[in-house]
Amino acid sequence: WSIFLPGDDGTLANDWRVSLLVDPPEGVLAKLPPTYIEIHTRDILRDEGALYANRLQKQGKLIELREYDTSHIGGMPILSKGGTADGSYEHAIDVLKQYLYMEEDALSFSDSVDN
Repeated sequence: WSIFLPGDDGTLANDWRVSLLVDPPEGVLAKLPPTYIEIHTRDILRDEGALYANRLQKQGKLIELREYDTSHIGGMPILSKGGTADGSYEHAIDVLKQYLYMEEDALSFSDSVDN
């Protein structure tokens, strides 16, 4: 984490809100919305992403974990331009649309009016 947090004395690197390697307090993950995670095989933070996905799966919060054989981080739209991650952007959107439509269908009109 020293690469991303120059000058940190370890305080931030050991904070669960900064590092996915640090377990969050009990109950935090259960409050999160369902999540789609995409990781990249040669990304320096790949293992952290996989660990986080595993924690979310144990809480029933993981929609899908998908791994691409790239080193790309930080900007999914470029991944749809070819290469080993071709179509990743479209796949992420499709997964989220499918999940959102599933959630929408699960609600009845009375549920949405009462809440």
